[in-house]
Amino acid sequence: MSRKKIILDVARYGYDWTMSNGTAVKARAFSVSSAIETAMKYQVPIQYSIQDPQPFFQYHDESGMKHIV
Repeated sequence: MSRKKIILDVARYGYDWTMSNGTAVKARAFSVSSAIETAMKYQVPIQYSIQDPQPFFQYHDESGMKHIV
């Protein structure tokens, strides 16, 4: 196959995991831009995990539930 016919797509999405007592109880997928907007809304820093080679952040929503993105 010719290189001109190969297309590479890199998925750019994340998951917002809702936690309860250290266990994920639900998750929703969303875009990178939504993740950045959420981090800005809750004024939390986006960190980088060397163990999982990816960015992440944590926040507590209005009802006090912990989320890991």
